[in-house]
Amino acid sequence: MKLTIILEKGQDELWGRIENVPHYLPVTCGKTLNEVEKNLLELLDDYMQHEGKAYDEWRGLNLSEVTFNYVNDPDSVEI
Repeated sequence: MKLTIILEKGQDELWGRIENVPHYLPVTCGKTLNEVEKNLLELLDDYMQHEGKAYDEWRGLNLSEVTFNYVNDPDSVEI
């Protein structure tokens, strides 16, 4: 499964979110893209063990099958 991480750059960190997860909006931050991805994978793992079981596309999915592409949030404003 390929998911899109939407990135925003904060003052000293990156924020990432995934919007196409049913009834769940995983959001995290990190100093690096690697850290954001790792944190999102942990959130997705928890989701798959609980709420995600109700959805066929998430039931039985292995985290090793999840890949990401990245886009910048076009609505983010840096102040």
